[in-house]
Parts: sequence; C-alpha cells; structure tokens
Amino acid sequence: MHNIVKEIFRNYDIRGVYNETLFDEDAFLIGKAFGSVLVKRGAKNCAVGYDNRLSSSALFAKYCGGLLSTGIDVIDLGECLTPLVKFYVYETKRDAGTSLTASHNPAEYNGFKLMLENARPFYGNDILDLYDDEIKGDFVTGTGKLIKADDLLELYTRFLSARFDFKGKEFKVALNCGNGTASNFAPKILCDLGVEVVEVNCVSNGSFPNGAPDPERPDFMQVLKEKVVQEKCHLGFGLDGDSDRFGLVDENGTHYESDTLMMLLAQFLLPTHPRGLICCDVKSSLALVKKVHELGGECKIIKTGYPYHIPQAQGDALFSAEFSGHFFLGTKLGFYGLDDAIAAACTMLKVLSEGGGKKFSQLMEKFPKLYHTSEVKIDCADDVKMEVMAAIVKKAQLSKQIKDILTIDGFRANVSDVGWFLIRASNTGHYITARVEGQDQGEVARIKSLVTDLLMSAGIQTNVVKDASVYFS
Repeated sequence: MHNIVKEIFRNYDIRGVYNETLFDEDAFLIGKAFGSVLVKRGAKNCAVGYDNRLSSSALFAKYCGGLLSTGIDVIDLGECLTPLVKFYVYETKRDAGTSLTASHNPAEYNGFKLMLENARPFYGNDILDLYDDEIKGDFVTGTGKLIKADDLLELYTRFLSARFDFKGKEFKVALNCGNGTASNFAPKILCDLGVEVVEVNCVSNGSFPNGAPDPERPDFMQVLKEKVVQEKCHLGFGLDGDSDRFGLVDENGTHYESDTLMMLLAQFLLPTHPRGLICCDVKSSLALVKKVHELGGECKIIKTGYPYHIPQAQGDALFSAEFSGHFFLGTKLGFYGLDDAIAAACTMLKVLSEGGGKKFSQLMEKFPKLYHTSEVKIDCADDVKMEVMAAIVKKAQLSKQIKDILTIDGFRANVSDVGWFLIRASNTGHYITARVEGQDQGEVARIKSLVTDLLMSAGIQTNVVKDASVYFS
C-alpha cells in the first residue's frame, strides 16, 4: 500500500516536491479524501484548475479520478490561475474548488489549494484530518461526472471590464510573469482592458528557466525595474506563480513594499468609505496602522495567511492585504474578497488614473520614509519551529525594551512609537521569518541586535539553522 508523506499536509495547503514527497498516487488519495469530505457535507461538485508546472497535468488527472470515485462531479477548468478558480467557484456558485499549484515555489514543487463554497478556504485542522482519513482509507464511493467548463477567461474579463476601463488612458505597463501560468492570461486580460503591455518572461514554461516566479525575489523585481525604465512605462507588475500575489515598481523603477501600497489604497478609498475597516497582516508596518487611523478608518492586524484574510474581505473590510503581496478586495467594493494579483494591479492603475495627472512616484511622496528590513527568512526545520518560537516568546517577554506585544501569529512587539519587530514561524516553508522597522538606521541597527539576541537565545545556531547574525548584516 502507498504511504503518503505527512509533511506535505500544511496549514494553508498541501504542498511537496514532485516524485520526492508528492506522488501521482497521492493526488488520487487526496481527491478521494477531499471528495469524501464534500459528499458528507452535502456538496455535489468541485471545480478544478491547475498551473503550468510540468507535473500538474498528471497530478490533475489523478486528483480528478479520486474526486470522481466519491460521486463528486468535477468541473474541469484546465490550466488556470488560482484567482480564476476562486472566481469561478464564487461566481457560478459551485460547492467547492481546487487549484493545483505550488504558487511561488521552484518548479519541482506542486500542491493543492482547497476551497469550499464562495471560495472559502479549506485549511488548518481540516487539511490535517485529510491525512488521517487517507491513512484509515475512510472514503465514500460513487460515480461522478467530468464536465468541461467553457469561457472562464471571457467570464472573468467581463467581470473586470465592468470595474476597470483604461481605454483612452494610454497606460503602458511592464509585466513580469516569470514564465508562470499568468503568461497565458495576464497580458491578454490587461490588453483587453486597454493597457499597453510590455512583456517580461511572459512565455509559459513550467520549468521556470528564469527562476521561480516570486515578487519577493530581488532579481525577479530587478528585471522588471530595468524594463520599466528602458521602455518608459507608467508602472511595472510582477506576478507570482499562480497570480494571487504581486509586486509593483513605479515609473522610476522604485519598488514599493505592499504595506506602503496599502497606505495609498486606504487614502484612495476612505474619503468615500468613512470609518471603513482595513485589515493587514502582522508583517505590515506600524506606519500603516497610524495612517489608516489618521485617514479616519479602522485598521486591524490579523494573522498572515490567505485563509484569515478572505473572511475579512468577504465581511466588513474594504480590503485586506498581506506584506507578501496578497490583496483581497472586499465585497463592499464590488469584488469577492479573494486574493487576485490581476485585479489588484488594475486597482493600482485606477488609483493612478484618478490621481490628477500625477505620476505614481508623486502619489507616494507623502508617505513615511522609514528604514526596515524586508522579510528575512532563516532556515529552520519544521519539527523544531514551534519549540524555537516558544523560547523566543519566553525570552522576549522578560525584556524591558519591548512593549505592545502581539502573539496572534508569532511574536510582534513595538520598541518605540515607530520601531517594531516581528519573529514568526512560516506556515509554508522550513524557516522562521523576521522583520524590523525603525525611524532611522540607528534604531533599525539596535532592533536588529535585539532580534538576533532573541534568535540566538532560542538555540538558533548552526545545528538548527545558519548563523542568524548573517541575516542582519
């Protein structure tokens, strides 16, 4: 009997290395397990799409076979972006959905993002329970039908066209798809909306010859910066592997962190949505929280991870967003509360189009210029991450330098009115992340030293991870 690897069952999704920790037979069993859950919940169908990785079509076939064997009808969306799967499930009122993708991971990875009705995330203990069901062989049986979906791209483009029209604006945008699945979708969609697109690595290739499509990779964004300046574009967008996350550079090639873009979007929306709620994750700047309050809005810090943001954006929030580039445009704005890089990019273009003729760099001038690290990733094995975090929290709570402690997701604390830091265990990779921000370089250096001491006190040395101090050089 095939033994499925438990470590691929993670908090947000199921993800592993193809033919090393994730196999075709796993996809069949995952389909049977998820299909059985759906049947027991009264669901009848599940829409399934997959990204352009070389392993995706084989995993897709096996996964669909597993779903069908439980009596669930499968709506075949073909090669598809994760936001389009979510959009389809929500728009057509399907019972469930799945996107086969490993998002921004390297080409050898693949996985499954599972969702219920309204594209509501299936995550946490529900995913871990799937593993238990597979070990027990606890499956229902039935005979489902395979149904081919038609005109998904047309349906999605029509949805965007009702909200964005850039014809006559003469916008020129550079677009880096990193040879990911977005290559077959994003350039056409933006062109249909009236945007001139300068393509960067927009030839689909599931082996990712230019590296993993990830806007958090400096070299990924550097190529985009150079193209924007060279081609005199108004903006540049970098899309991750399944297009639920984006990065942005302005006409000068300046890259903005997502929490700064949240400030701009808050400034754009709050005058017409007074006291509106905006949600951000624990990695986001303290300056964002202050800016939203100054603008008359409410800002709530929540956990990192798309399962925590979708309910906010489908509820009371105007939008919710993460430092990593996930933007969830809320149902209050006429969207679906789902993370969608193309819709978010269009929103930034709309902000620019209504900016009184200013360039994007000019719109960003008034926001605080703080010093910070990007998200620092420190290698750490899964089986010790929680133990390390517990030790960090225990040590940090004894420090007299630290105030306003927040432990909803890792350990976040302020050290001044501006300076703060975050240390948290990743839910998607074998690492701990840290972020530091301060008023000036001196304050950042002091906070870096404090964070490095906390990491070292928790036993983060060469036997567990690389020497932590090298990450704060």
